[in-house]
Amino acid sequence: MNPSERYSHNSSPSSQTDFFDEEKQGSPSFISKLEYMLKDTTVSPYISWSPCGEKIVVFDAASFSTKVLARYFKHSNFTSFVRQLNLYGFHKASLDNGACEFSHPIFKRGNEHLFKDIRRKIPSGNDRELQVARAEIEQMSVYVQELRARHRQMEAAIQQKENEKQMIVAEMLESKRRQENLENRLAQMTMILMRACQSIGIGPKPPESESGGRQQVLDNAEPQAKRPRLMVENGHTSNDEPSSITLLESNLHEEILDPLDILAEQSSITRIIENESSSLGSHTEL
Repeated sequence: MNPSERYSHNSSPSSQTDFFDEEKQGSPSFISKLEYMLKDTTVSPYISWSPCGEKIVVFDAASFSTKVLARYFKHSNFTSFVRQLNLYGFHKASLDNGACEFSHPIFKRGNEHLFKDIRRKIPSGNDRELQVARAEIEQMSVYVQELRARHRQMEAAIQQKENEKQMIVAEMLESKRRQENLENRLAQMTMILMRACQSIGIGPKPPESESGGRQQVLDNAEPQAKRPRLMVENGHTSNDEPSSITLLESNLHEEILDPLDILAEQSSITRIIENESSSLGSHTEL
């Protein structure tokens, strides 16, 4: 008695599944279910043999999934059904009317006694090595992309630091230029003040030329002679040096001026500074 006689078409999906799990008849369970499915006339509108009996034809994948697969399998996913066919060596071909054909060199109508020879494909060593190589290549690709991203970030950071360095150098050069201009102007103003003081008879003499720069001005600004120090021996002043009282009186007479003389000197200094500033205005850049 064949399976179609032992089980009616109205059998429950669980009973049909149990039958093929227990009685594989030497064929894999999936192949046995596929064979019984093709013998079931109630599902022939959805799946059947081709006219020549060498191919399986699925006429409507959506209807086949909802009305047939759930009766023979624990799912109704057509993609999983096709994946199983591929694992057992079936080849898919699409037709113009939307149907799908699946062919196998052994699975043909009339060759039921050979169905037991159909086995699930086992990946060969080369296939496994190829899969491992592909996985490694994908990992390396991701790693290279990360390195490139980090390289771009480092380049951007280096460029930013270079721009900041150039800005700092430019600011330093500008500060140096301003400092030199200020020093030159201070030297010129010192020269003007010295000339003004010399013209009214006070202060050291100015240098003979303006080419001496700041060093010559500073040299001339030093006292012309150091005052003698008081020499004390045995509590008495030496006869060779003037006493401190004499020096103090002399300094007071030299430094203290009449108020009218001070006003006159201030007016004279102001007038000289104005004249000197106007004469240097055309040669000095502020």
